[in-house]
Amino acid sequence: ITFTIQPLTLKGRDQLTYFKNLKLLYKMMVSAVIGIICMAAIGLFSFSNMSTTTNNMEKINNEEYIPSRWVSDAVEFNQRLDAVLLEMMLIDDLQKKQQLHVEVNEGIDEILSNFAKFEAMDLSQEERTLIQDFYDAVTKFEVAQEEVLTLASENKNAEAFAIYTAQVQQPRKDLVDALLAINEIKMNKVTQIIEGSVEEGRSTVQTLIMIFIIATVLLFVSVYLLSKNILNPITMLLGHLERAKVGDLTTRADYEATNELGKLTAAYNETIDSLANILNETKQSAAEVDAVSNELSSSVEETTKSIEHVVNAIQEIAISSENTQSSIQNNTVVMSKVKEDIQVIKDKD
Repeated sequence: ITFTIQPLTLKGRDQLTYFKNLKLLYKMMVSAVIGIICMAAIGLFSFSNMSTTTNNMEKINNEEYIPSRWVSDAVEFNQRLDAVLLEMMLIDDLQKKQQLHVEVNEGIDEILSNFAKFEAMDLSQEERTLIQDFYDAVTKFEVAQEEVLTLASENKNAEAFAIYTAQVQQPRKDLVDALLAINEIKMNKVTQIIEGSVEEGRSTVQTLIMIFIIATVLLFVSVYLLSKNILNPITMLLGHLERAKVGDLTTRADYEATNELGKLTAAYNETIDSLANILNETKQSAAEVDAVSNELSSSVEETTKSIEHVVNAIQEIAISSENTQSSIQNNTVVMSKVKEDIQVIKDKD
């Protein structure tokens, strides 16, 4: 046996995509429906087998057991009838003999009525031949048996016994043999039906086991595929989230579907994109702030240098002012001395 793996056709891919895009609730419903179908198949097969078994039992009861019971009753009656005839020929109680005579006639009528029903059933050719043998045997001793009953009822026991042994005993034995043969056929049919039912039951059990195994495998496969179809995207998202947690905002999930997992994946990607954009904007703002800070630092350095120059100039001016003040003070002293000298000279004059 060789197996050829065919490539996945466009139709097959479309079907897989359709199942992939199903909502999670629908996917779980698909798995549940598969389980229900499997259980329904087992139930229907079991019901069919039970119906077959019930029909077989009804067939055994209606077509085999009841006719077999009629035959058994006929055998028992004929065996008992010998004892009744002998009893009637041995007792002298006329009333008792009349009572036994009536009971015998009623029993014969009941047997003939049952065999009329039996003959109307669907019988095999062998059964019909044996029933004809039964009627032939009845015909042979029916008149003689009635004569035996009549003579015995009249206490003519010797004559009744002679007729019984000559004309009734052997035909009745033939009749019983025919009845036993019919009963054996019925029992063989019952045995065949029962054996067939047992064999069918074994086959049914094997089939049920196979159906159960197949149903279990299908159910497990559907659950596995469903769980894989659900867990794989979730596991993938968890992996991307772990990477994003440590700062990797370049990771993106590539699961595409129109169901809840597809929407969750798209929301994750959008969130990561937003975070990446915010981070990029933050980096740009930080770079701008850094540039402005550098410019401010340069301006402060230049301002500081200018202030230092001004301070130095002020210090030089202050030093120059001190020198000038000192010169003025010296000049003032000199002028005061000159003035004093002039005053002295003036006083001398």
